[in-house]
Amino acid sequence: MSRLADEIRPRAIMMENVPGLTREGRSAYRQLKNRLRKLGYQLMDDVLEVANFGVPQFRRRLVLVGGLDFNIDLPEPTHSRDGKAGLSCWKTVKDAIGHMQESIVLEEARKRGDVRQSDWHVVRKLSPKNVKRIQAAKSGKTWPSIPEELRPRCHQGDYTGSPDVVFPGRRMIIFVNGCFWHSHENCLRASLPKTRSQYWRGRILKNQERDARSISALEKLGWVVGTVWECQTKDVISLKDRLVRFLDREAYSIE
Repeated sequence: MSRLADEIRPRAIMMENVPGLTREGRSAYRQLKNRLRKLGYQLMDDVLEVANFGVPQFRRRLVLVGGLDFNIDLPEPTHSRDGKAGLSCWKTVKDAIGHMQESIVLEEARKRGDVRQSDWHVVRKLSPKNVKRIQAAKSGKTWPSIPEELRPRCHQGDYTGSPDVVFPGRRMIIFVNGCFWHSHENCLRASLPKTRSQYWRGRILKNQERDARSISALEKLGWVVGTVWECQTKDVISLKDRLVRFLDREAYSIE
């Protein structure tokens, strides 16, 4: 972003990202702001709740704005949870689209010539099974709450945790782990930062403990579990060979 700002020199810049950038990515984010300030941008940033601005969704986002030699203020909230202090109450999805006519599928909108004629209230055509999946979804729950017969094949079975790849017929599961976040042994990517190392060690230890619990529970259920590490994905040919041998039960791991 700073490179583009240096090359183009727009009068104003804006970035939105995950709030964690101010924590896990604090060093990189600080460097970005320092570079932008050296280019002459006056910056303002904060973590904003989009529901406070009339968006029918709970979503906190880091927002950074900057003007080239002039200041840009962040907007003031227009909504609040309870609607006090002269603000409107948070909107629900029903508030936002409940007054609209029933949506039409994209194919029908195209026949009419322009989706704008339908006020953009257009949806994809879903299969009957996908409609049933949506109807079976429970608020605040994840896919295990959906009846197994409605789940995609990759989410069927008696496994626990959140594996990345599941082969129900083979009773095999693969986790794809980041080397840093799951502490890949003897990997340079797993090196701890020099600052706040105790904090990072604690975070990563919790991930390792959760990994161990998930693998143990899966193996007790009769699943064969393998792990692909982030660094292994750089050599696709080697990784493919390891995966084939693992899935054919010629190897006990993907290492």
